[in-house]
Amino acid sequence: GLTQLDNSGDTRAGLADSELAVKLTPSSATVRSVRAALLLATGGVEAGTRELDAAFSLRSDAPRRNNLATLGLLSGNADAAAKEVAAALAEAPDYALAHVTLATVHLMRGEQDLARVELEKVERLEPGLPVLPQIWAQYYASANDMDQALAKAQEAVRIRPRDTQALLVLARIDRATGRYDDMRKQARAIMARVPSDQSDRMKELLRSMLGPTVFEAESGDRGDADDAGGPQRLDRRDPGRLARLRLAD
Repeated sequence: GLTQLDNSGDTRAGLADSELAVKLTPSSATVRSVRAALLLATGGVEAGTRELDAAFSLRSDAPRRNNLATLGLLSGNADAAAKEVAAALAEAPDYALAHVTLATVHLMRGEQDLARVELEKVERLEPGLPVLPQIWAQYYASANDMDQALAKAQEAVRIRPRDTQALLVLARIDRATGRYDDMRKQARAIMARVPSDQSDRMKELLRSMLGPTVFEAESGDRGDADDAGGPQRLDRRDPGRLARLRLAD
């Protein structure tokens, strides 16, 4: 159903189906959460936030608290995210997605050791969690281990080839490692999956995160002026800016 659509990363189809689902079942917390995730993944922050608030008012459980924590990450508020994810884990200590969110909070704060502890917990609790390689990629990037970061980011895209967030993480790591043509390839794949009414917003986001040459034709791995000094370490804010809403039925 809707959760399968969201997990496939097919946001264009998911948005259309989720809009219909909300009209048919407006009192379903899961449906509202799925639509929120799809909206947030394509830049619809205001509409996504409204859907999250609606979902939480319908069911204030650990998954909905984790969703609110992820919203805090997306807005750059690590403290708000930490508060919500702590409440989620107090209610459900073995909830793997909440441990992923907590790992992301630690990455935003530059607490790599604590982030690794949380990711290792997820490996024990739910090793097949589709989003896990993506967060490992961000962990390794934060530790400047770019070979491992690239390998994990590529694994994340293999698992979820249509997921715009996984593609964006890979594009950021491509840029950081000087793989500019690969970065542009990921950017084109992202734009192909974004609904037309969100394309301008996504282009602006991609230019801000990947540089002004992101939409140029392939150019033999030429970067832009920001890359003149060679490959760059990723911004510590990236895990939050790239956070993706993790859902549960």
